[in-house]
Amino acid sequence: MALTQVSSLDLSKAAYEMIAYYALRPELYYDALVEVQSTNATNRGTSVTFTIASDLAEATTALTETSDVTPVAMSDSYITVTPLEYGNAVQLTSKLGATAFMEVNPIAANVIGWNAGISTDGIARTAAGSGTNVAYTSGTTRAGLAKTNTLTGNDVRKAVANLRKNNVPTFNGMYKGIIHPDVSYDFRGATGGTNWSDPHVYSDPSGIFNGVIGNFQGVQFMETPRAPFFADGGTNSYTISTIAVASNVATLTTSAAHGLAVGDTLTISGATATSGTGSTSQIGFNTQFTVATVPSTTTLTVSVLGLSNVNAGTSLSLVVSAVDVYGTLVMGRQALAKAFSTGGGYGEQAIIVDVPVIDTLRRFTGVGWKHFVGYAPFRQAALYRIESGSSIGQ
Repeated sequence: MALTQVSSLDLSKAAYEMIAYYALRPELYYDALVEVQSTNATNRGTSVTFTIASDLAEATTALTETSDVTPVAMSDSYITVTPLEYGNAVQLTSKLGATAFMEVNPIAANVIGWNAGISTDGIARTAAGSGTNVAYTSGTTRAGLAKTNTLTGNDVRKAVANLRKNNVPTFNGMYKGIIHPDVSYDFRGATGGTNWSDPHVYSDPSGIFNGVIGNFQGVQFMETPRAPFFADGGTNSYTISTIAVASNVATLTTSAAHGLAVGDTLTISGATATSGTGSTSQIGFNTQFTVATVPSTTTLTVSVLGLSNVNAGTSLSLVVSAVDVYGTLVMGRQALAKAFSTGGGYGEQAIIVDVPVIDTLRRFTGVGWKHFVGYAPFRQAALYRIESGSSIGQ
């Protein structure tokens, strides 16, 4: 009996699900926390100036019966925010629409809409990360932070104390915190359940913001990769006590815990010309390596394949490793200001725009977004940034 099967006819084809799935996307945060906006500007302009009226000093001296009060002068200060143009677009062809097995326009609109949101969030994140009210989990500079300098409960409590000391108002009784997942990993592991409240314990579910993971010491934390991030902002330096080389693998022993993990990159420096069997120089060892294994907190291995001039027992002066630094924000009301224009087709939020058809045969269509917006710290006292490393950072 002859069976007509898959191999007999060229009719069996792969099936395609007619639903487009999109790239993994972060949630948006910053714009929801911006209270100061240019909603009552005198006119359109290249920048928007916000006025802050200063309070008078406390009057704690009692008045005398026969003396008049001495008037004092009022004062104010200004914050200027300069909005800029931003935008993006995609263009589609008629042939794509004629040959695609699903509608392309809705996909393009979805992608453009998300791009507008995430781009605006990124602009606000840059402004939030530029505040001058900053503390470090160790030392006094970003460059001095190591992976082991993780965020602690004391760092957060200090931030809350500073905000309250400066009379910074809360959001319905709590400050807002924005924390990177890498920092949250260490922070929540160290604090455990101590002093944490789950969102449903302290808030009506309708009032919970995107990414809320709980309340710690009066700060409602939102976990997001959109927290301020400074790639290679820190530097770890370690003294190498010994190097043992065998089978193209160098085992480095450091004088203190190095905090490095498999896959981290490091640069070895300090190698000088030295004599050895089959070699007359160690200078080739001054280069970048990737950590292969971490046998202990004070030892690590790297591949030295191709560096025939590396000898066992060589002592070098330094290992320098670039470390990613994270900014954890603790914010009160009026921490950020937002300026935007309502002229030229712009508005408070990004505007979705149909790309006009201008080619001769009307084959090219598209969709885009545009925005004319700017963000800046409004009250520096209300914007507190804690910079730290992370044990799972790069």
